[in-house]
Amino acid sequence: GVISDKIGRIKTLYIIALLTPLLMGIFTMVTGIYLIGILILLGFVILSTGPVMLSIVNRFKSDHPALINGVFMTTSFAVGAIAILLTGIMGDLWGLETTFKISSWLSLGSIPFVILMSRMGIK
Repeated sequence: GVISDKIGRIKTLYIIALLTPLLMGIFTMVTGIYLIGILILLGFVILSTGPVMLSIVNRFKSDHPALINGVFMTTSFAVGAIAILLTGIMGDLWGLETTFKISSWLSLGSIPFVILMSRMGIK
């Protein structure tokens, strides 16, 4: 919230999109007490996308802001639930470490969407 207000929402999302795969990759390489620190950082980074995206959604001009907010929240919940289900299936098939490595590579796919949002004039 505070960071996105200072540097901008798109810049914040771009930083998150870059940090997430980096931290996920580091997580698969470290052991011991360092795991806790990386997990804490990763939790802050990953969970910070929700409020920033909600802020962007709430800035859209509409006659029905509650509807737009509700659609966003519903979509976020549904996508999150599907992602958790797929992560569990992948974890059962290939193991959690491999699943986490695949997830870190897949998270790089968010960068083009952030760039697209900036080109669309979303700030």
